[in-house]
Amino acid sequence: STKIGDGYVPGSDWIEWGSGPIGWLYKYKLIGLEATIYGFEPSFTFDLKSSKISCNGSIIRGINMDDDIPLSYMPPDQLRIQYENNYLFLTNTFETIFVSSQNRLGEFETETGGYNLVNYFGSYTISKNDKMHKIIFQFKNILNESYYNHLSKIKMIMPEAGRSFNINYRIYF
Repeated sequence: STKIGDGYVPGSDWIEWGSGPIGWLYKYKLIGLEATIYGFEPSFTFDLKSSKISCNGSIIRGINMDDDIPLSYMPPDQLRIQYENNYLFLTNTFETIFVSSQNRLGEFETETGGYNLVNYFGSYTISKNDKMHKIIFQFKNILNESYYNHLSKIKMIMPEAGRSFNINYRIYF
């Protein structure tokens, strides 16, 4: 790909808006190239009586064969571990995500540091009057980790969301 425009200068107190209709975000022109992509994505689940433990990982590599450099926009290595427990009408899921730093950089990429996230997801389900009611609650990034998603197009100006709490109510009829 080819970068068009100068865009944002990290550390400056201004943004160049003249680089196109979308503001300072770089515009890229896609080009074809020879590439090799390979990886390993293991996954397993261990079921217990009223709970389960699951684990999945992702290791992906890409090589730009034309220039003999890492392929752009390859995600960093990741490991996700979840513990889910079901008790009567309540489902609890605790999740940890471990993401390594990404230093295998392709064209126009910048390095991103690794991070660890802790999340909690829960739901309470009841049936009443031939309808199912579900209250869903999510507590994401419990430790308020400041981190950057390597694949984000705006990672240069802002990190991903910090600690957040969401509640949803669903009714099925």
